[in-house]
Order: sequence, then C-alpha cells, then structure tokens
Amino acid sequence: MRYLKKLKKSTRRTRFLLALLTLLFGFSANAATYKVSDTPAELANLPEGAKVVMYNIGAKRLVGYNNGEVSKTEKAVTDADRAAYVFTVKKSGSTVALVNSTSYGPQASYSSKNSKFSFKWSTAPNYFAVYSGSNYTQLYVTGAQNNGYLAFEDGVMTVTTSSNWDTSRWNFYEVTQETSGSTGDGAATVHNQLKAWQTNAGYQEVGYIGLGNKNQVLAMACVSVSADDVPTLTYRLFGHTGYLSAISVYARERDTKQDYTPDGDYAKYENTFAHIFDYRNPEKNCGALFLGTTHEVPAAGEVTTFTSNLKLPAGEYVIYLVANVRSAEEIGGLKNLPLIGGAKRNFTRVGGVIDKVSNKTINTVNNYSGEGGGRVLVPNFKMLYAPRYEKFATSEEYSRYYRIPAITRASDGTLVALSDARKMHIHDVTNSIDVVSRRSSDNGKTWSDYVVIFQGSQSGEDCYNWTGYGDAAVASFSNGTVVATAIHGFGLAGSSTDPATDVVWKVSRDNGKSWSSEYTMDQSLFGGLRGNISPGNICVANDGYLKGKALVGLRTSTSPNKDSNSSASYQRIYCLTYDPDKNEWTRVKISSNDYLENTSYDLDEVQFVQVAENQYILSARSNTKDNVNRLFYRLTFTSATEATATMISQSGMNLKNP
Repeated sequence: MRYLKKLKKSTRRTRFLLALLTLLFGFSANAATYKVSDTPAELANLPEGAKVVMYNIGAKRLVGYNNGEVSKTEKAVTDADRAAYVFTVKKSGSTVALVNSTSYGPQASYSSKNSKFSFKWSTAPNYFAVYSGSNYTQLYVTGAQNNGYLAFEDGVMTVTTSSNWDTSRWNFYEVTQETSGSTGDGAATVHNQLKAWQTNAGYQEVGYIGLGNKNQVLAMACVSVSADDVPTLTYRLFGHTGYLSAISVYARERDTKQDYTPDGDYAKYENTFAHIFDYRNPEKNCGALFLGTTHEVPAAGEVTTFTSNLKLPAGEYVIYLVANVRSAEEIGGLKNLPLIGGAKRNFTRVGGVIDKVSNKTINTVNNYSGEGGGRVLVPNFKMLYAPRYEKFATSEEYSRYYRIPAITRASDGTLVALSDARKMHIHDVTNSIDVVSRRSSDNGKTWSDYVVIFQGSQSGEDCYNWTGYGDAAVASFSNGTVVATAIHGFGLAGSSTDPATDVVWKVSRDNGKSWSSEYTMDQSLFGGLRGNISPGNICVANDGYLKGKALVGLRTSTSPNKDSNSSASYQRIYCLTYDPDKNEWTRVKISSNDYLENTSYDLDEVQFVQVAENQYILSARSNTKDNVNRLFYRLTFTSATEATATMISQSGMNLKNP
C-alpha cells in the first residue's frame, strides 16, 4: 500500500518510474508470506537446513519458543511469529536437532542419578533419534531402562517414557517463504538440489518454457513399477494451458547410486540434476522411453487420465509429464506473450502436477500447483550444454553436469558462451571441472562445437583430491580481445597449509576462436585470502577513467590462502580493473581501504553496471541472518585506481530472494 500512496502524490514523471518499477518487480512489502505444507514431512528424510514447524497431535497445537514457550492452534506462520515457530533441521547421522532463528531448540536429557528425563529449551539442543509411525513422528533420547519421548502435556513441553500417548506424537510440516512482489504464486517451494528422491515422490519443474520448444518438463515423479505394468497417469495442469499444443509422457530408469562416489556427506544424497530431461531428443540423449502423446490439452485444474502405449519392465522410474509449447507465430506474435514479472501471482506461468501413477499416489514435494503453475513463458531458447549419460553412447555431451553460465558478444558480433563442465560431480572445485565454450555467429540460432578453455584433472580417490576450474567470467573488448577468468585449485575454505586457491585467466585475441596459455593472478591483489572473480558477464566501461577496461568484483572468504598469514572476520570484495592492451590487473582503492567490507553482512558474488561516466552500481549477493540477500552500492571513481563506495537505500524494499 505504501507504493499506491506514493503514486497518488507523485508527479507524472515519478508516477511513470514507479509504474515501471512495479511492472519489473511487483509490489514490494516488508511482510513476507510463509507457506506451511499441507501434508506432514518425513523428518528423517529432510535435508540439513530444511525449515519445519512442530505440531503436537494430542494438543493440536504448534509449539515454539521466543523468550518463553509459546503455542497456538493455527497452522500458519507470520513475520511476527516465525522466529518462534520455524525450526531449522540439523542432522548428525540419522539423528535430528531443531533450532529456530532465536537460536533455541528442544533439549531432552537423562539423569543417571535419579533415573529421570527432563526437558528445557536450549541454545545447544540435543540430537533426537527419529521414529516414524503411521502419520506421526516421535523424537526420543535413550536412558538406562527406556526411552524419553519429546511430549507436550498440560500446555507445556516435557519428556515422557510412554510412546503410546498422542502427547508424544508430532507432525512436522515444511515451511517455505515467499516475498510479496516475487514471481512465485505463493505455493510451497523446495529448491534443494540435494533433496533425496523418495519412492512415489513428485517434483514440479520450475524455471522457463520457451515458445516453440518441444518436450518441456512440467512435472516428474519417482515411482516403482511392477513387471509388465502399463502406467496410467492422473495429472492436472495449471496456469495458461492455452499456450500448450500437446502433452506427452516419458519414463527413464532412475539413476540410483550413480550420482556420487563415496566422498563424505554427498554420498547420502541423490542429486536431482542426475534426472535432467534433455528435451532436444529424450530417447537419444538420456535414454527416455516414450509412453505416448495427446494433442487434447486439458483445461487448467481439470483432473486428466493418460494411459501409456508401452509396457515398462519392472524397476524404479522417473516419469516425466512434458508439453509442446506453441510458437510465437501460433499465438499471433510476441506481442501476445504476457509480460514476465509482476506481482505475487505471476500471470505468465504454466505448470502441472502428477497425482497418481497407476494406483500409486504421488507425494508432490516441490509443488507450484496454485494459480499459474511453476514455469514461466519466454521466447524460445536453445540448450547449449546438456548432461551425458555413460550408458547411452549417442548422448551428445561429455559431462554429467553443467553449471554457471556466462556469455558475451565479441567485437565481430559473435556470441561467446562459457559453462562449467562438471564432469563427475555437481559440486564446486576441487571437483574435476572444465570450463568450455561455444560460439554463435548468427545470434544463437546455431552454435559451434565446444572448445575446452580450462582443463581440469582428476587424481586420487575422491573429488576433494581433484584439481579443477570453475565459476567462469567473461568480457569482450572492441579490439577483438575476449578475457575469461576462473577459480582454480582448492576452493574457498582451507588453511595456509592446504593447496592454493588461484584466480586464473586466459586471453583470446580473435573474438574467442583461440585462447592463450594460462595466467595466474598475484594473490597479493586480493589480500592473501581465498577467493574468486564473481562469475558471469564482466562489466566493460564505455567512458570515464576506466574507458575500455573491465571492472570486476573478486569476493574472498575469511580463509588464508596457501602459505599466507592473512585472515578476515567478514567476506570482502576486492574491486579490480583489467587492461586488455597490457593484459594486467590493477586493484582499486575503495574509500581509503583496499577492499569493500560490510561488518553487518557478508558480501558475496557481485556484478557491476555502469550508470554514468565514472559511476557504477554494485549488486552484491549477501549472506545474512535476516535474509536480506542483495545489497547495492554506488561506486564513484575519482581516478582510474580510486573510488568511493556508498550503500544505496532500497526505499523500503526488502529483497529476500538471492
């Protein structure tokens, strides 16, 4: 409402600017909405960091703590009470601890002196063993003779030795948050890429759908199939189904136990990236089995049944519900495509959910099934890199995973696109990662074969001993130079005795066709700490002191680099410039310091945009306890090597999505 009042009082120019911002970002408010799942979660199967509320079945109350124990009957979370009721899941093996944002969690203790259990809210809550019954969960600790179960009796938390009372039985509901003004629809969202697949678990695809693209995934489900089963799907579509021209169904054998080698915690999970569906040719590129198609696209919300035309051998499968999207010509031109962005319910969306496969009900974890669906309509796109599956020799790519894209337009008009090729694992260096590139001379219609710019190596038994590159950034200059940077070596955490974390770069003098040998940046330029240049497109100055030079933000962790005595209390941003003629980097002095630092928030990856001759806006990803995940600064250069930095007011907008 704050913005509506401003609109009434503003001048015509101000009203125009505010209206434009509203279209781009939607109405922003200080309050956030929180979605509590409709169905209880399997607490033992939730990942580290999941958010839940505790609902006592016997008392029929949510229970929390904030300067004292609190409870309420309503299964809802607001800004005012989220600190008390929303708990973060922490795991140690198969045991679970719960901690809310006031740092308190339930603690149950056993005293051997009097053979009794006790309870208190503690800033060092203990880990509970988890028992999952039929539609309930119990948490307990073990004493000498029996177990002590977390309970809620007579309006207070306690510990009971009886496992039969409803007072010791709980439901844990996942909580997700959405800021007013975001592009979501308010439904539950689980974006955990290390979320383990469960039998009969479904996920709705999120992201973008391109006009004219085929086989766009709307939803997927993991399900066990008995011998010679002819799957029947029950599904629903949501949002603008009129943009869809056909619905198809595919199945792939689940990639169980093939996603990670035993290398620590990662071995506990399967990564959903292992189930990527290659829309270009599903059967050739990822071994999908085509189950059938229909051109009768149901209306939004209509419960629809689809029967396969293929019998599946017994096994565990990922079932894909996919759609063909009408082309721009079929909808009468791009002018008829709804605007992207807007307020809470983004009207560009379309999506679907699988409710059943044959007689098996699918428990949808990532559910955008409210108005609008989970995918956003955009002009059509072309996939540059897609995963390779070893058992399908026809697969076009050589890497299992691709991440961290970057793109620039070279001086001859060529598009140069980079990506991490994370060949064996999805996670960061020291993983065996190559940085690869493709070029397009026709605005992205066709692309060259890939070239490897940085070649990672593999040695040792697990990825923590491998040597790789990653997080590439790229810039192009008017003289035909293209520069590509990357992080190399150990990663962002480590001690002074661990291998080095290097910032490296290569140069192309022919618009990205060929590349130089590798250069390594002097660690003194970024304080002897571990860090990397923020990935993506690098800002090149059009005029001013930096004309023709690149400006980057090199974020550091607080860890010392190899053989360094450096340390830091907060993550830093070192601002550096690159001269393509001299092929050298120079550090910029920021407001009397060698770096930008915020003692309230950790600064992370940054990007720049030039807004005036010697002025730039710095947009920083920020890791903060209160979820303000982007911070903005104005950098004003007073020379080629000095600038002042001023934090920019966000005018009451609380940007909570990173």
